[in-house]
Amino acid sequence: MDRREEILPKVSVIIPVYNVEEYLNQCLNSVIRQTLQDIEIICVDDGSTDHSLEILKSYERSDPRIKVITVNHKSAGVARNIGLEHATGQFVHFLDSDDWIEADLYEQSYQAAKNHQADVCMFHYNEFDNVTGATNMVKLFGSSRVSQGKEVTNLEEATSFFLYNAVVPWNKLYKKDFLIENKIYFDDLVCANDRAFYFRVIKKAKRIFLLNQAFVNYRINNKNSLVGETRLKNFSCHFEASNHILALFKDESMDIQKQVVDVCMRDLFHFYHRAHGEQKRNIAKQMQIFFSTLAIDELMKSLSNSPWFLEYQTIRAMDGIQVSNEEIQRIKHILPSSIYRNPFALFSQKVRSGIRCYKEYGMRYTWRRLKNIYTLVKRQGEGIWYRRCGNIDSSLRNW
Repeated sequence: MDRREEILPKVSVIIPVYNVEEYLNQCLNSVIRQTLQDIEIICVDDGSTDHSLEILKSYERSDPRIKVITVNHKSAGVARNIGLEHATGQFVHFLDSDDWIEADLYEQSYQAAKNHQADVCMFHYNEFDNVTGATNMVKLFGSSRVSQGKEVTNLEEATSFFLYNAVVPWNKLYKKDFLIENKIYFDDLVCANDRAFYFRVIKKAKRIFLLNQAFVNYRINNKNSLVGETRLKNFSCHFEASNHILALFKDESMDIQKQVVDVCMRDLFHFYHRAHGEQKRNIAKQMQIFFSTLAIDELMKSLSNSPWFLEYQTIRAMDGIQVSNEEIQRIKHILPSSIYRNPFALFSQKVRSGIRCYKEYGMRYTWRRLKNIYTLVKRQGEGIWYRRCGNIDSSLRNW
């Protein structure tokens, strides 16, 4: 160990804080009670209007490891960047202020990262349901991979695994010099500010260690979380994040670019499906404009089997935008026509879909969409089947 490492804290914990007075004590207590005590705790208050800042100041007075920074309200991404600029630790962890961690997170992850000379240490996490109180462990990689001695890996060795994995920043410990030297920062966006950050990390990291334990308790069904209404009101953030990600991989192989486009589309449609009524109509219009700016026609030819593809085509064709013959051909082989052996089930499903469309979009849009689909089916000569986009492919969880 060199002299510099002896002086520096082992881990800098960076916590962006905004109006979380209800959960902040639990978060901070879980950090100050870590078995690894050689840490610094940087709390960046992002202009809270509740009692969060008062709570932070109280902890700062009682624990010299805690440093509180106040900024005007911008975003969690900006707050994390500011925390990173002030961090002096060898490694960095970004923790959300409404979550909490297990007591040995930093001892275990720091030792693993040091022993394996890792740029990043990735681990599982637990989902805590804020309504029911139930806890569920989310495994991001299978035990078989770790037991086979493949704990240390990278994007080149495990491309699909990393491209389709969780983009959240808090289930990873990062070597600080790795982030600084590669100029890896969060986007200045209200939401989705961690998506491009994740892809910058996996693209640059040479050694990623997979630690087969769960340490972070992630709160779901939290009414104040950005996963809810705030995200839908700022949906354009997803477009900007997607642009950054696509640009990051524009010089990679066609196979990698295809997977990156698929990942971005899955993200867009996943959150699009959470919207309803007028809000959903407005987001669809934004998506139409965004899709028209993408220069990915060649890649789309190989993505016609993707679960989001037909809805992508439908949005592209809204409001009189024509669908070319070439685009129609891409829909041809979504699934074989044998799925229509039960026409009554198909008809029933389409009626239900039409009713939902009418309730959310109104008669004018529903009629326009029916005409678009009729045109596609008529010109193709085959039925088209669509299934909604799911979460991370289940096979990746056991990879």
